[in-house]
Amino acid sequence: MALATGGAALTATAQALASATASRGIHTVLYDARYSDAREFAHALVRRGAAAFATHQDVVPLWYERVKGRTAPPFRLGGLTPHSDLVLLEQCAAASGLALLYQGMHDARGATTVTHSLRARGGFTDAASAAVFSAGPRWPAALAAALNAALLEGVWAPSLRAAGGAPRAADHPGTLTSWVLGAA
Repeated sequence: MALATGGAALTATAQALASATASRGIHTVLYDARYSDAREFAHALVRRGAAAFATHQDVVPLWYERVKGRTAPPFRLGGLTPHSDLVLLEQCAAASGLALLYQGMHDARGATTVTHSLRARGGFTDAASAAVFSAGPRWPAALAAALNAALLEGVWAPSLRAAGGAPRAADHPGTLTSWVLGAA
């Protein structure tokens, strides 16, 4: 199943097949299609049942036109975007009773590798953190899988993790932020 870089939702058939997983995991993913890491993150969540939308550098209209109507509990929205998108989305989501559950910073400023700093409300499991940090250039897919698994299994253990070494993608903008918004 292909994810168009301009943004696309899953087909009805794929959504039906993935509904059991998506009902507890990440339901919707927003991503900045300019960056391959963000596209890979979205692809991984689409394969797990999430609907995906490209931000097109303007998340507020996207929130009100496409996402807000999907926020019935236990809705969880994930993304890999520039930090400014998260700041705007947090403000939009607060009115729907959603709060930041997880945030990761993926920093490659002035470096050839990406350093990951992950923190979550209630934490993030050691095993999930280790999977992300050992994934090398496939870190976006590993992160998406680990976040979805942690939500599905309810295994959020207190932690703050930081590690580096993943090769920087040629189109990585310097920093990207991964995040999950959900019912507080």
